[in-house]
Amino acid sequence: MNLQILHNQVVNLELQKFNSEKEKKSFSLQYINQYDNNDNTIFNVVFDIEITQPEEFIFKCKYVTWFKTSEPINENFKTSELPNINAPAIAFPFLRSFISTITLNAGYLPVILPSINFTTFPKHKFTFPAVNFTKTQI
Repeated sequence: MNLQILHNQVVNLELQKFNSEKEKKSFSLQYINQYDNNDNTIFNVVFDIEITQPEEFIFKCKYVTWFKTSEPINENFKTSELPNINAPAIAFPFLRSFISTITLNAGYLPVILPSINFTTFPKHKFTFPAVNFTKTQI
């Protein structure tokens, strides 16, 4: 079965200036799959992400990527690696790029998130209390 990205969309976005020195740098990512009841070849991956960059900003976003499959989706597909590992791995670079671009365009140093190995992603939730995501210098 083949997957094709149909569309990416930010459905919720919050970016606030944050001046607290007490907070620690953090990165939290969760995702779920949703299936279209009207078209059995369409599903999406919904990412919820939160980034805290002390003395700079708090970023929260819900980002959705829609996929089309080459064959009808069944229960075997829903539990397979395609929607649970491959689809998030295909969609995540677009989310990473969006976050880097929006933080830069908002006047902050761009945030470059780490690559994620979705085969080891624990139960669709990924949290770092103190991730070392890269801040590039302008």
